[in-house]
Amino acid sequence: MLTRETAAKIYNCHSEIERSETFLKEMKSREDALEEKREGFDREDFLREKSYYNDGLISMTIPSSENSGTVYRIEFELGRSILIAHIAKQKALLVSLNEQARLELDKEESC
Repeated sequence: MLTRETAAKIYNCHSEIERSETFLKEMKSREDALEEKREGFDREDFLREKSYYNDGLISMTIPSSENSGTVYRIEFELGRSILIAHIAKQKALLVSLNEQARLELDKEESC
C-alpha cells in the first residue's frame, strides 16, 4: 500500500510544478503587456514610466517559522531562472518519489 507520506510528497511536487508553471505564464503575459506598452514611448518616457511602476520587476516572499520577509525589485530574468530551476528540482524529486511509490505498491503485492 502506498504510504500517506509518499502520496503527500507526490501531491506536493505536482502542486509546486503546477504553481511555478502558472507563475511563468503570468510573467510572460506581463512581459508581453510591457512590450506593447513600450511601443510608442520614447526612451525617456519609458524609463520614467518603468521606474514609476516598477515594470519588469517582481517580489518574492520568504516565509520562516517566526516571520517572513519580502525581497522587492527582482528582475524578471532572475525570477524566471529561479522558477525554472525549482520546476526541474521538483520534477527530479517526482521521479524518485514515483519509484518509491512503485516499490511500496510492489511490496504490498508480494505479501
